[in-house]
Amino acid sequence: MPDGLMQTQLGQPMYKNGATVPLLFAFEQSVAQPYSLPQLVALTKAVPTQEHILAQEPGFDSTGYGFADEIDFNGQVDRIGNLALLTDSENKRCQNKAVQSKMSEPNLYPSSAFAGTRYLAAQFAVNRAVFDKKAVLMRTDTLTQFALSRWAIW
Repeated sequence: MPDGLMQTQLGQPMYKNGATVPLLFAFEQSVAQPYSLPQLVALTKAVPTQEHILAQEPGFDSTGYGFADEIDFNGQVDRIGNLALLTDSENKRCQNKAVQSKMSEPNLYPSSAFAGTRYLAAQFAVNRAVFDKKAVLMRTDTLTQFALSRWAIW
């Protein structure tokens, strides 16, 4: 696939896309210490899942997070920048919770089995930043650039 097409595809909704978990897995190993073989086996057995950072079914006003309206939010919610890796059991604990809770509650992102998700929580906790539309777009761009450099075709 040419890089331009790959870039376009990664900018589209990626939830449930078979490439999402491997891409997030590769990215998190680039920002944290690579997993050992026993760690990889344990993570695989724990069933890696795609978690929406901003909940799919929000219990909040999306305009407070930089979205123009519900249509704008729905157009962004499944982008790769709004997805993180969690084990199946971790994902069930996070279901539809507010993003601030996911980032700060000790039994959610900060204690995830996945280093990339812990790193994401730490980034936002340290700066007391809000994960919003701008963050989704920036993270989508970062993940896209990572994929293009990691799996460059041309």
